[in-house]
Amino acid sequence: MTVEIDEKKLLRLMKLTGIKTKTKALNYALSAAEKSATRNKLLSTSLAPKDLENALDPRYDLRGLRAREKPTGR
Repeated sequence: MTVEIDEKKLLRLMKLTGIKTKTKALNYALSAAEKSATRNKLLSTSLAPKDLENALDPRYDLRGLRAREKPTGR
């Protein structure tokens, strides 16, 4: 397979991320693009209240969790 790639953009990505190889930089870019597209698709989806009914475990206790994680003064 042959793909034309913007060499300058690829090198900028490698410099910004510290990635050493072009292959790893391309895989990184593809993964980042996939995550972004997935997130955008999810955010553009309308949810009805019924869709959120079982979104959280009823035993989830946010206040209790925060209280246990609260740093203690030293």
